[in-house]
Amino acid sequence: MSKRTKFRSNSANNGTVALPDADSSIRSTLAMMQYNSIMRNMFLKRGKSGAGSGFGDRRDMEEICGYKENLTFMDYWETYNRQDIAGRVVETYPNYTWMRTPEVYERVDGDTTDFESSWADLLEEHRPFSELRKLDILAGIGTFGLMVIGVNDGKKLDTPLQPAGTGKRRAIRTIAYHRVFTQGEVKIVEWDRNPNSLRYGQPVMYEVTPGVYDSDVVMSRTVQFDSKDKKSVNTDDPFRTSFRVHHTRCQHFADNAMSGPVYATPRLQRVFNRMTDIFKIVAGSAEMFWQGAFGGLSFEMDAEAELSDERKQELKLEIDNFTQRLQRTLLLQGVKANSLTPTISSPKDHLDVQLTMVSVASEIPKRILAGSEMGKLSSTQDSDNWNERVENRSNNVANPYLLRPYVRFCIKNGIVVPPANNKFSVSWSKLGKTTLLETSRAAEYFTKALEQYCSSNLFLAMKFVDYLMYVWNYDTAIATKLAENFSIKDFERIRKESIVRKDTSLDGGSEKPTSKKRKSVKKDME
Repeated sequence: MSKRTKFRSNSANNGTVALPDADSSIRSTLAMMQYNSIMRNMFLKRGKSGAGSGFGDRRDMEEICGYKENLTFMDYWETYNRQDIAGRVVETYPNYTWMRTPEVYERVDGDTTDFESSWADLLEEHRPFSELRKLDILAGIGTFGLMVIGVNDGKKLDTPLQPAGTGKRRAIRTIAYHRVFTQGEVKIVEWDRNPNSLRYGQPVMYEVTPGVYDSDVVMSRTVQFDSKDKKSVNTDDPFRTSFRVHHTRCQHFADNAMSGPVYATPRLQRVFNRMTDIFKIVAGSAEMFWQGAFGGLSFEMDAEAELSDERKQELKLEIDNFTQRLQRTLLLQGVKANSLTPTISSPKDHLDVQLTMVSVASEIPKRILAGSEMGKLSSTQDSDNWNERVENRSNNVANPYLLRPYVRFCIKNGIVVPPANNKFSVSWSKLGKTTLLETSRAAEYFTKALEQYCSSNLFLAMKFVDYLMYVWNYDTAIATKLAENFSIKDFERIRKESIVRKDTSLDGGSEKPTSKKRKSVKKDME
């Protein structure tokens, strides 16, 4: 009969189990139970105390990893300005969105309208798409961005901009300038608190201080140098003066705002910890190479060697010349030089993990994030997926929240001639360049499909414009333009010619079909 091993719990030792001499398997099992208990308690406490704590709040993971707990606009701004990957995260979607020039038009066919002509003049003079791209980028650094639009109505910026009125068939005002500001330069000083207002809960008045955030200079100032101590001194800058601007004279943009149109999540917020990790990996790898590129030497003196003070100074000078200068030889006596072998690890795998996490959080493919989108790493499927993402952003973000509000601003305030019924359309071109081979194949497939569309009498069941839109996914404007010169009679003629052509080919290439076949063709044509 085997002995029964007794165990006792030591409550004074946080519930750990005192292990007597027992079988090793029993000790291993109990040790695993103890480990699981500790880990379970740690995560239970972690869930109560926050995502970054553990071991009964004795270990703050955020602090240990060097992550900042409370992030401010200045944290985002400095990271965006100083870190390469951070800049890519903020700018990638805006750059690809505005890589294509959208078309704003009133009518698909016919002559150019007054609205289209005045809009073309505005594009040439002020390049608003470039300004909207700036607003798109700067809004993503903080929670919003602001573009002040200077209109020459003779009034101050803090007064409401009065609409130009309806029925005006010519532009009566012009834009003097566009100025784009970050959240850090803007303070909302007045809100619309009227529950019955269409702008309830939105800003009414802004206070803008260009280049300054919480009394700290954010952007570069003009610098002069004192001739005595060679220190840089900030000079007075008249453009740092604060001014107020009414909401009718600016455009507010918050990218991907969830709870209201005023504030959004900064693009760097979810990946800010990864930016810290990347900085540590890249900076640490450079320091590791700097320290380990020359491994160093250890000097071992013979036990019986005796060196005079003069010889010691000579030996020290010899070593200094070898380590600090270009001398590559050592003249030693009584001393042995041993080479130290450094250990330099590649940061590639560690950096790749961080880039993967940034790609997941920012929804930017890693090859785009790393700037290799034009290389061999780019596959057709990846390119199509990325282009689809950018096109979705153009249609669901840039168009309704950036471009259309700007066009409506220009129409409302007499910057451009208003279109009929104040209605206009916007079309974005496809992203990505097609090769000549892809173009020729597309033309071939389209021609064959169009021939099948005619020969099968599908044009009797589906209009040509609908066929182009719903089968070939053409935009309404382009499909309408292509279909305007076609009618059912045209398709009937094409179908008949196709039948004759097929019959001729079946007859060995002869242009004169047999009487029997001629009757068959005639019957089909009827």
